[in-house]
Amino acid sequence: MDQKILLEILKTKPFSFTLREIEEILDEELSKAPDEMDTEIIDICVDILDREYSKENAASKPKKQKIKKFKARRVLLIAAILILALVLSISAGAKFLNIDASEKVVRFMNNHFNVNFGDKNTDADNYFDNGLELINYLNDYGFENVVLPSALINDDYSMKINTFSLENIEKAFIEFKSYSTNVQGDFSITKYSNSNDLFTIGQGSMSDTYDQVKQIFVNGIDVLIFNSNNNSMIYYIDSNIEYYITINCDFDLAIEIAETIK
Repeated sequence: MDQKILLEILKTKPFSFTLREIEEILDEELSKAPDEMDTEIIDICVDILDREYSKENAASKPKKQKIKKFKARRVLLIAAILILALVLSISAGAKFLNIDASEKVVRFMNNHFNVNFGDKNTDADNYFDNGLELINYLNDYGFENVVLPSALINDDYSMKINTFSLENIEKAFIEFKSYSTNVQGDFSITKYSNSNDLFTIGQGSMSDTYDQVKQIFVNGIDVLIFNSNNNSMIYYIDSNIEYYITINCDFDLAIEIAETIK
């Protein structure tokens, strides 16, 4: 089961699992490597089990074995969190990172960036409607509402477009070059039509080659800009469409380009 869905179910009262099943979920998380543990799931499981077994204890003879067992799990939880913190500090210390983004959205762990837009702003205020060739093509292919950096597509540019369909997914891959700025790169645009995919859209890992990231808010959506050695990536989501834009420019110019998303 997807971790995010599992977490939401555990938070729901009354919860949908038996105490035995919750014990199994807890044991499974505690058996993972420290950097893979979901400490929030662990903490919720321990809280539920402590609470429910305390109710049983109050209604019957004290179950000392159960009490000791969950006190031990509390200790394991604290140890897991401390180990995880140590792993994160070692990983982050391995290279200099410039992170100007919410910790809820971007974290650097185990030598890569974890991204989770979660409940952040992912619904744009405005969309392109000026009849540009690229926008018209995307509209015809089924991308009715498109948000792209105007700095890249309002000037003179060349492009090569490939589109294809998979089950519940429409994909557009665009190679482009701006003649006015000499910036070139790729657009990767993915439209998801299956509601199950929307639980995971905006969650994933970014390459450890990047050493800078900045989060900005523009046109009603949160946008991430990654960079390393004049290689930049702009990443954002609008509703059920996910955008990756890779360009050959420095960090400051990538931020300026991202600020023109509309």
